[in-house]
Amino acid sequence: GLVYYSLEEGDQALKYWDICLKNKFPFLALYTGMADIYRTQGLIERDREVLEFYRDNISDSASIHLYLSTHFRCKGDLDSAAKELDKAITLDPTYRYIPRWKGYLAYYKDDFAETLVELQKLAEENDPEIALTGLADLGLLGWTRGKIKDLENIFRKGLALAKTAGMKGSEAEFHIELAHFYLRTGQADKALAECQSAWVAAVEATSDYWQREAVFARGLVHAESGNLAEAQKVAAELKRLVDEGLAKKESTRLYLGLMGAIEFEKKKYAGAVDHFEKVVGTLTKNPYQQSAFFLNRLAEAYFKAGNPDKAQEQYEKITRLTLGRMDDGEAYAKSYYRLGTIYEQN
Repeated sequence: GLVYYSLEEGDQALKYWDICLKNKFPFLALYTGMADIYRTQGLIERDREVLEFYRDNISDSASIHLYLSTHFRCKGDLDSAAKELDKAITLDPTYRYIPRWKGYLAYYKDDFAETLVELQKLAEENDPEIALTGLADLGLLGWTRGKIKDLENIFRKGLALAKTAGMKGSEAEFHIELAHFYLRTGQADKALAECQSAWVAAVEATSDYWQREAVFARGLVHAESGNLAEAQKVAAELKRLVDEGLAKKESTRLYLGLMGAIEFEKKKYAGAVDHFEKVVGTLTKNPYQQSAFFLNRLAEAYFKAGNPDKAQEQYEKITRLTLGRMDDGEAYAKSYYRLGTIYEQN
């Protein structure tokens, strides 16, 4: 079941996990994985039923109430999400990830000051795994708030902690975050150096996921800094990952996304639209995957292609995102500005 789940083959995973559920296997990750698959399929109430089955038949713990809180955040029902969070706190007020859920809830209420307070609690934890989670989330919050000048320090702190803790996957993650920061601040050479460091860390971590992300980040830096020939070479690397790797759906998204970025920088906007439409078409109904990152790129391509109505549809989708807005807070924040421009033109 876990293998199929990691390959985004939800129906196959469920065949095995349904057997586990009927036998009341006591592993929380099994039930949260099933819930995630049902969200992916758009079966949001089935997602809730699986989590409640675990609560009623296996363990009424803080953890399961936090996942139920996430379920309600997916639906945009922040009041119910808050009630589940309160239940988790009542059951275990010292549970280590409580500040993260409190911070997330505040984030989706646009209370960024409270979000900052809670995420800083995580970042100051002694446990490096928790602290790294807090630092990564502080980075995401920084993009939303437009606090760009603070980001390099946050990501450098995360990178240093990951190295000290020997957590190579997290090291790759923070190198990629730094690459994104340097790209956005016009420092392409530094961004490329971070991509290379991310690749080395990902290989040392034996993480196919972070290796794909490092390659994609390198291609994006080349494309958006105007080095299209190198970007095309990286796209070929990603295409090989599609052909030779197991995680074909994710690799395909990254390949199509990079090809869209290349076409966009060539000012071939119709081609960019075609690629980004295909990427968005591969996104599931899971609110985690409905991310601002690719929706924003599709919207930009539509706008440049002279189709503001289609661009407006995508920007409005971004403003309605639930869980997917935080992964690219910069795009989420800018979508309101873009919509204002389109409304004025209309």
